[in-house]
Amino acid sequence: MASDYEQAGLEFDRPGVRIERLDEAVTVLEGCFGDGAFDFEGDHYRISGLDSQPKPVQKPRPPLLIAGGGHRSWL
Repeated sequence: MASDYEQAGLEFDRPGVRIERLDEAVTVLEGCFGDGAFDFEGDHYRISGLDSQPKPVQKPRPPLLIAGGGHRSWL
């Protein structure tokens, strides 16, 4: 929702950009949940040597539920 972006101080980009950012965010989360430190460099996020703690008990990571609405014709 546009209001969520506004309240967080983020630009409400076109849908394709938001999907790209979400894809990168999931990759970053997986890195946070993995063993040891990780690096990531994408168009939206850059991570260097992050060893997020505490690590989850579930392996390889806790399940993620991602939902959205609307048609995918804009991708």
